This record gives sequence, structure tokens and C-alpha cells, in this order.
Amino acid sequence: MIRKYWDYDLDDLLEVWYQASLIAHHFMDAKFFAAEREAIKYDHLPIAETWVYELEGKVRWTRFFGQLAK
Repeated sequence: MIRKYWDYDLDDLLEVWYQASLIAHHFMDAKFFAAEREAIKYDHLPIAETWVYELEGKVRWTRFFGQLAK
């Protein structure tokens, strides 16, 4: 099931974002993403509409979607 992000999903969502960013942008320094993690947490997520994928009562952190546009 796809559902809206809840605040208690934060740690898992940030970890998925971080690991995916390291893979997708392997040519960049990991320190950039470590610093950007705070921006995601405090600047982007509060104003984004974010969705996660949940299966059998557990959130499966293979996918999430966030949208900042109005």
C-alpha cells in the first residue's frame, strides 16, 4: 500500500534517501549528502507532500516520493 509519510517514518526515510544518493551520485563526496541530510529533514520534508510504500504492515523502504511544487 502507498500511504502518506508519517513523522515516525523520518529516520528510515532519511536513511533510504542517503543510501540512494550515494549510489546515484557515487562521484560526489559523501560529506555533501551527510550535510544535506539535515536540510532534507528540516527544510524540505516539512513543506513536501511525501508518500511511502508499506507492505504487510511494514514500511518497505524501497520507494518514497516527495513533491515540493504547489
